[in-house]
Amino acid sequence: MLNGIELIAIVAVDRVWGIGKGGQLPWRLSGDLAYFKEKTLGHAVVMGRRTFESLPGGALTGRENIVMTRQADYEPKGATVVLSQEELAASGFGRLYICGGEEIYRLLLPLTDRCLITKVDTVCGADAFFPDIDALGGFRKISESPPVTESGLTYRFTEYARE
Repeated sequence: MLNGIELIAIVAVDRVWGIGKGGQLPWRLSGDLAYFKEKTLGHAVVMGRRTFESLPGGALTGRENIVMTRQADYEPKGATVVLSQEELAASGFGRLYICGGEEIYRLLLPLTDRCLITKVDTVCGADAFFPDIDALGGFRKISESPPVTESGLTYRFTEYARE
């Protein structure tokens, strides 16, 4: 919890918690993208500058886009910039979805209330990672979907809550 704001990390990971490769998602799974949209639509999403710049269509429609960066002069089209956790805490939103990248997840995970993690049964050779919360502790798995197979990859939607 951040100043009364519910923080929810939403991420897709491989078996070793990889989330990205070369600044891009390592897979394109329409079921996972639909899940992301379903969960975040109508809410605010928080991401780092590089994640924002990697979005193919720019700002995510139907959501308030917040970019957390150290670049005070950064002016992304369709997004609000915050320079610190304090500015994020003052945003006035009741719920924020954290959607990357690695540095933002690591910065905000200690304050995160829940994690919505799509676990993809593969190893993608990632160069960016989400913390292994199974090993880290502090969270407990509260739900897991049956496996879904798409484009030759099997994945499950899991939800974790802070203990």
